Amino acid sequence: MTDASPTAADIDRIFALQQAYQWDVKASSAEVRKAKLAKLKGAIETHADAIVAAVLEDTRKPEGEIRVTEVLNILGNIQLNIDSLDDWMTPTEVEPSKNPADRAQIAYEARGVCLVLGPWNFPLGL
Repeated sequence: MTDASPTAADIDRIFALQQAYQWDVKASSAEVRKAKLAKLKGAIETHADAIVAAVLEDTRKPEGEIRVTEVLNILGNIQLNIDSLDDWMTPTEVEPSKNPADRAQIAYEARGVCLVLGPWNFPLGL
């Protein structure tokens, strides 16, 4: 039997892969990002029962609570991201000075790669 827990080498390998592709992700369109989110949403919907079973085994929380916190909330948040992505990626016009000929905008963009560590008692929901 193999140990499924991540090791420092696994984390380093995954982080290096993410860094290698960060500029491709940064340059991706809203449609590409929405497609990735839709794929994630579909995977969670497909594997919802397995997710619930795994969290139940780890935490012994009631199944209904797991379905709400680890499945339904996540699906709702993914859909919120899909629905909001166009607005979030649209540059915002700002007034840079009192000169009416000046033009400026704030363009929101991805900044890089980060590692997110979550709590054991809400493995997906947070």
